[in-house]
Amino acid sequence: MKLKVVSIVGRPNTGKSSLFNAIVGRGKAIVFDKPGTTIDINREIVEIGKVKFILQDTGGFMVDKTNSSIPSKLTDRIRFLLQEAILNSHLVIFTVEYNNVSYLDYELSSMLRKFENKVKLVVTKVDTAHQELLVVDDVYRLGFKDIIFVSSKTKYGFSNLLNSIESFLLGSDSSYFEESFPSRNEIKIGIVGRINVGKSTIMNAILGTERVLVDDKPGTTIDSVDDFFEFGENVVRITDTAGFRRSIFKSGIIERFGIERTENAIRSSDVVIVVIDGKEGITKQDKKVLKVVTENFKPFVVAVNKWDLVVGKDKLFDPNEMKKYLLAFSDFFSRMFEGIYNAPIVLVSGKENYNIDNLIKECFKVFQRASKRISTGVLNRKIRDNIPNLFSGDVSTKLRIYYLTQVDIKPPTFIVFVNKIENFRKNFENLLKKKITEIFDFGGVPIKILVREKDRKNKKVG
Repeated sequence: MKLKVVSIVGRPNTGKSSLFNAIVGRGKAIVFDKPGTTIDINREIVEIGKVKFILQDTGGFMVDKTNSSIPSKLTDRIRFLLQEAILNSHLVIFTVEYNNVSYLDYELSSMLRKFENKVKLVVTKVDTAHQELLVVDDVYRLGFKDIIFVSSKTKYGFSNLLNSIESFLLGSDSSYFEESFPSRNEIKIGIVGRINVGKSTIMNAILGTERVLVDDKPGTTIDSVDDFFEFGENVVRITDTAGFRRSIFKSGIIERFGIERTENAIRSSDVVIVVIDGKEGITKQDKKVLKVVTENFKPFVVAVNKWDLVVGKDKLFDPNEMKKYLLAFSDFFSRMFEGIYNAPIVLVSGKENYNIDNLIKECFKVFQRASKRISTGVLNRKIRDNIPNLFSGDVSTKLRIYYLTQVDIKPPTFIVFVNKIENFRKNFENLLKKKITEIFDFGGVPIKILVREKDRKNKKVG
């Protein structure tokens, strides 16, 4: 039995995302006045008292398709996801503003009427007890008996809301919160890439459902979208992110905020899937994405998507043909990305659900590599055998490496003790990274090198 689901629903700008962030405890969902900011559902595992559950923020309920600022396809998508969320939720939090009830609120209340036993009406933006007295009569005309007044800003009425959620979930089923699901290891995988490379299609293929909106129009995903699935003994948090554009100045404020979230998602991920469009090849934006990943020392796997458009469906499932293509692309990749060695590359098609399982398996491989420790003896013996001239001092710069030692994991961090730090140039650092990666199988795991000057004995005076 898995975690139960609590959904926050309402028309645009009733404070759903602010309420979601307040319950979660951090600013996870984008909050703006523009209708349609939340399109796909944001999810987070939340613990209140004795219960753990999945809290999800839904898109604002809309029925007016004449609004030119929001394409009808997105309106349909939001409505579809909202209906699915209501059906699959154990508790629904219906948000309305304390001083503004519109026809959309009445439309949504009609939809929720048949689920009244699991709906709580939450009146938002009520900052004080006095303001609670100013709630318009239309709120009560919606016909829901269980009403809670809250403010995400001042936290007025917040304890009542949290207690109500806990009591409801415990009362509906007091055994589910003991399920082992939430106590397992959680591994965070982020899906990143430039716009229109198929990140959302890959996420949907991983989850086996149309979880995220897929559209031909670039930049459809404007916020990070999370979901969860089980892989062996692990719970995996998978995050689809906004795409990197050629120029951040060509994007709107919401999209720029989404890209900021993407960079934050990279930093918080255990493993990053870097998606490249196989048909278009490697671009400057792909290099920019991978640079952000490696500068944050995040383990990564390169997913070359849309491979069905490169070779055709007939060759896609031919193992021998695909092996040739993989070798060729790996060679091309290594020449395009200087300083990245033995990168794990998986040729995939999110649309055709090709190689998706192998993509996840590769993610777990690099996750495990990031925790690998190499003993000092083995490390120095292997490196010395491969680049003996650096240890002997037989180089033009008079650099001499005395020894190396690994001091940390995630990322694997190595200290190099040398005769003079100024003699240790960038090309020597790159050479060491390459050899350590190749010899000890750190492909897809950025390595950190620290340099220290070995203490020398004090010379005698006199």
